Amino acid sequence: MFSTRTYVVGLILCDEGHRLKNCENQTYCALAGMKAQRRVLLSGTPIQNDLLEYFSLVHFVNAGILGEAGEFRRKYERPIVRGRDADATDNEHRIGKEKLEELIAVVSRCIIRRTNDILSKDLPVKREHVVCCPLTPIQRRSVMLP
Repeated sequence: MFSTRTYVVGLILCDEGHRLKNCENQTYCALAGMKAQRRVLLSGTPIQNDLLEYFSLVHFVNAGILGEAGEFRRKYERPIVRGRDADATDNEHRIGKEKLEELIAVVSRCIIRRTNDILSKDLPVKREHVVCCPLTPIQRRSVMLP
């Protein structure tokens, strides 16, 4: 029987990588269980709701770079979130900003970020073509068209 845990693949490439934001879902667990020389996630929206989701994405491509989830929460997430609270002290605000800068420095070793300003210069003009195709007889019957 073939097992993905037995073999090492060269590359795991996941488009819409932000779908792996929860390290407890089945897809994440299945892909994380595969041995790979390299892992790449492509996403237009890597951060959607919270920093722990971001941790899951970074952990998938470079396990351990941010420690384990509990360590990440203690070292980065809590100070950053606290520093952004409306009632944060000046010191909490400063610490949150420092931790955010530290987090950015760490993940910059495994993340390539391209903004729309950069991409729009290199991408060709989007062209959309609508092609109308008649339905086959079986398609017409299946949707009950006259």
